[in-house]
Amino acid sequence: AALLEMMAGLIDGSFGEPLSIDEQKKFYDAHVGSWMPLFFRDLEGASSSVLYAALAQIGSRFLEIESAAHEMDE
Repeated sequence: AALLEMMAGLIDGSFGEPLSIDEQKKFYDAHVGSWMPLFFRDLEGASSSVLYAALAQIGSRFLEIESAAHEMDE
């Protein structure tokens, strides 16, 4: 959650000058996209928790949208 909050602040300027799209993509690739898809995939398999499995599905879809948006800008 902290990484996503940081990314939001870097996009909307909450932490100073907003980052360019290229800088946003670099941050995303290094700090979010590098591990979070794997985390959500593993979390989806959490058979002991219906809540976390559902949250993982939502998170996975969110990351798919973000990745597609970055590809559209290239």
